[in-house]
Amino acid sequence: MQFRTELFILAVFLCSGVVWCPLFWLLRKAFFRRKKEEIARGVEFTLPDRENTYLRSRLATALNPDFVAQEKEEENLSIGFSQALKTLTKLMQTPLSPAERIETEAMKIKLENYQNRQTFSTKDVREINDAFARLLKLSGKYVV
Repeated sequence: MQFRTELFILAVFLCSGVVWCPLFWLLRKAFFRRKKEEIARGVEFTLPDRENTYLRSRLATALNPDFVAQEKEEENLSIGFSQALKTLTKLMQTPLSPAERIETEAMKIKLENYQNRQTFSTKDVREINDAFARLLKLSGKYVV
């Protein structure tokens, strides 16, 4: 009698294993497929829109090795910094926030270093342009 109940329990256990094992395998496969699709969807939505021409042109220039080589070439340019430094001095006399004070001091050092140069690379010109744009925005904000 004892042997029959153990045999019955063993048979039930094996049958449940035969049923649950494939079911578990199918559920696991569906879970990983869903996870893979979520990753693919996340990558799809992080890429820029096809209509975003600015971003597409920036990606094209950043991924182009010739552009990187051209960025290191320096060119003789005459850029005037006197008006920007005068405006920056006036701006530093206004009550700025602590973050803007640090930013203007760093901008002054950067512009004074660039003032003594005659040749500029593309990267330098871009940094000068960004500094001038920020200076223009701050001077408009503080009415200088």
